[in-house]
Amino acid sequence: QYKENGYRDVSLFKADQEVIINDGPFKVVEAVYLCAHGDDRAMVLLTLLGRQQTVDIDERLLRAV
Repeated sequence: QYKENGYRDVSLFKADQEVIINDGPFKVVEAVYLCAHGDDRAMVLLTLLGRQQTVDIDERLLRAV
């Protein structure tokens, strides 16, 4: 379901939902889904080395916990 501007009408995940990253440098790292961010992108919150960091990531790399 896409809008005229090409962005999804409905996100694949809900805000504050726990997800796991499937591939890339953060493979198997758990994160918290924050929001959709453009076409097929998402903002997630990672905790790395005791610090929280917001990261823009390809939404196809995420799966629900």
